[in-house]
Amino acid sequence: FSGHYLFHSVPYLNTYADTLKTEEFNKLGSNASQGCVRLMVSDTKWIYDNIDMNTKVEVIDEDESADPLGKPEVVRVNEKLKWDPTDPASSNPYKEKVPVIKGAKDITVAKNSDYESKVTAKDSCSNDITDKIEVIGNVISSKSGKYLVTYKVTDALGKTAEKTITVTVE
Repeated sequence: FSGHYLFHSVPYLNTYADTLKTEEFNKLGSNASQGCVRLMVSDTKWIYDNIDMNTKVEVIDEDESADPLGKPEVVRVNEKLKWDPTDPASSNPYKEKVPVIKGAKDITVAKNSDYESKVTAKDSCSNDITDKIEVIGNVISSKSGKYLVTYKVTDALGKTAEKTITVTVE
C-alpha cells in the first residue's frame, strides 16, 4: 500500500461515536472502497497501538491456503444502533449486550421417544446464530432418568451465552 490508501474504521456521519454509517459497517468483509482497508474500531485501534508507520504489509489472495490467520468472521450490526460494537467507549450500547439463547427449558419426555429441541440463538448484535449452538450432554431416551444438556454459543465478537436444562425421561 502506498499513496492515499489507508487502514481505517468505516465511515461515520461526523465525529460522534454514535453516528456510524451502519450500511457501510455491514459491508465489512467485501469490497466497499477504492483501495483502503476498512476495519472495526477494535482492529483499527490495535493497528494504531501496535504497528509502526511504514510497516511492510503483505496482502494474501483470499483463495491462497498459505493464509496463517484465515478470514475473520463477519459482524453485522443493527441499523438502529449507530455504533461499532467493538468501540470501547463506556456509552456504547453494544458493550453490555450478549448472545441470547431461546427455547432451552426443562422438559419431560416419554421413554423411547425422540427428544428434539427447538433452541435458537441470536448474537450480541441480534443476528441469528442458531447454527453455532454447541450441545453438551447426551439424552438416552431408552433409559429413564434425568439428563443435563447445556446449550452454548459464542458470537463473532467472542461473547458467549450458556443455558443448561434438565431432560427427564420417564
